[in-house]
Amino acid sequence: LFRKKPRAEWLRLLEEAEAVFSAQLSADALDLARVRAELAEAYGKTRQTSEARARFETALPIIDKAAGPAVAAVHRRAYGDFLRALGDTAAARGQFTRAIADFERGRDARGFVLTAALQPRARLALAGGRPQEALRDARRADDFERENFRLMSGLVSEPQALRFGAARERDVSLVVEAALAAPPDS
Repeated sequence: LFRKKPRAEWLRLLEEAEAVFSAQLSADALDLARVRAELAEAYGKTRQTSEARARFETALPIIDKAAGPAVAAVHRRAYGDFLRALGDTAAARGQFTRAIADFERGRDARGFVLTAALQPRARLALAGGRPQEALRDARRADDFERENFRLMSGLVSEPQALRFGAARERDVSLVVEAALAAPPDS
């Protein structure tokens, strides 16, 4: 094709073709990473831990790069839950912390992830003898949930609001438990 000097129009066409194929590869990689993350969760539920861990660890960087931090936060929280169930609290805490950071970088409609990562991290801190850290995370989760409830209260049916209120009671009890464990100056 380029036996002679490349023409500008050929370069432009090849650049466009490269962009199309690159986008397709990125989309395919993201689809594969999402499937791996789902497979990791399924492996985790069937106690195939090494397979689950491997799938999570290969999927998360691709998801983070291709889909953005808010989507990655959802999968990091799931990986944190998996690690916590295995008893690997340090790694679980790391994943919850990354999920929180991912959420804060990519704020969007998936805001529930922030609370879903803060609550287990608070429980891990409480169990690990760090009541002030637990109280800080529990309060942040409660503040976020309270704001969500305020914004949603007029938009949902009464049964939905009651279910959400019951879930809020569990969140508040975590704050109380952490506050009772924390020194008085917290």
